[in-house]
Amino acid sequence: ADGRVVVGSSSFGGLNDPMQAFVWTAAGGMVGLGDLDGGFIVHSLGRGVSADGSVVVGNASEHSFRWTTATGMQDIGQWGAMGISADGNVVVGWQESAQGRSAVRWTLAGGIQDLGALPGSNFDAFAADASLDGNVLVGQSWSGRAGVEPIRWTRTSGMVGLGDLAGGSFYALGFALSDDGGVLVGEAVSDLGLEAWRWTPQGGLESLDPLGSALFVSTAYGISADGEFVVGYSQRVGGAALWTERGGFRSIQEILLHFGVDLAGWQLWIAVAITRTPTGTVIVGYGGDPLGRTQAWIARLPDVPYPHR
Repeated sequence: ADGRVVVGSSSFGGLNDPMQAFVWTAAGGMVGLGDLDGGFIVHSLGRGVSADGSVVVGNASEHSFRWTTATGMQDIGQWGAMGISADGNVVVGWQESAQGRSAVRWTLAGGIQDLGALPGSNFDAFAADASLDGNVLVGQSWSGRAGVEPIRWTRTSGMVGLGDLAGGSFYALGFALSDDGGVLVGEAVSDLGLEAWRWTPQGGLESLDPLGSALFVSTAYGISADGEFVVGYSQRVGGAALWTERGGFRSIQEILLHFGVDLAGWQLWIAVAITRTPTGTVIVGYGGDPLGRTQAWIARLPDVPYPHR
């Protein structure tokens, strides 16, 4: 929540170019978290981190793991973890069953809970992210509307489909939600192309890129805890993008250049997560460095109005 701890995955060379989950801090740099099976090939993916940075979840050897500095990497079952609640107590994702793929919710005390999928011709769903307390989830499911739609799950209402943007094929995914579970973001196919969307109980599913066209693509991968800032990708602004209700999509690269950051040779492709702190905004993502390598990056922006191209 304070922007000091980042998790993800990094290639480290060797046979089949394996990946390893990592934790990054400014003081310690990037530290690999290892693997579950201890085999010859290390392969693990970091998917999410708690708000205090102490709990990391991800996948390794077709299982999910939960990692802390005290316990190291612990196996929590043969299923796919995708996200974690801010308090670190709830992990969400998917698992295979006789019916197909279903969304799941896991807790340290209760283990795994199968959330199922929406009624439809295919049984296929996953949960991608959880609210601060883990009682509201976002994800996607195949539905009876003959397509894929975002879902919002709560302990009281269960799994509810959120529909799709107008036009195009019936296809939309949910990726992230605010701490209180009241604002959701993702991407959807419309008659204008692939568009980022934002959902609220008042407005429903609304495009964040109304100026887009079939020539443009946008998506929303991350959202601030208060639901006001969204990050992802916008082809219209040239790469990693920050969205606000006041300014729409802005290029994060151009914002940094405006504040005098030297980005010579860098291309910021995608932004995946964002947090707002008392002193500003912290965004993480990945892009191309001056040597042509894919690198993770972190950007710290002052909490002021940003220039818009």
